[in-house]
Amino acid sequence: MHLGQLESKWYDPTKPDMRTNRILIWNILATGLLIGCFPNFQATTIQRESITKNAIMHSPSKAYLIDASVVLFPKGFVVRGDSVIGTGSRFWIHRSDAQDHLRLIPIDSIISITAYEPEVSPGRGFAGLLLGVTGAITTPLLIYTILIIISPGVGD
Repeated sequence: MHLGQLESKWYDPTKPDMRTNRILIWNILATGLLIGCFPNFQATTIQRESITKNAIMHSPSKAYLIDASVVLFPKGFVVRGDSVIGTGSRFWIHRSDAQDHLRLIPIDSIISITAYEPEVSPGRGFAGLLLGVTGAITTPLLIYTILIIISPGVGD
């Protein structure tokens, strides 16, 4: 048996390489799943000085407090006088009070509040879709191209 017979036994350039096709398919699926989890909301930070009295915030929010804790208000909050009132959970670095309770937090103990847009506009949704589709196609092709350059015989 000479070298030409040995090469044809292990590799036939006329047949598609199933390993390469599997790599490309798995890359497309994995990238599509990862990009599908891309957050598509607008977050707005409100500093303590900008909190207006008697305001109502209906969107999910986080209040960052001076004592290094964070209060999550999933349904928003109301500002009454010099306090923020809402139902939420409070979290510290080393412990949490994860049960939703009615919270009354003085404005002077708040550093800032992050409010999240409750709905995604059609334009933003379409842009997110384009981002997902484009990324799901280009990323695996880039990985495939790198594999072809690095590994001889992968793309043959």
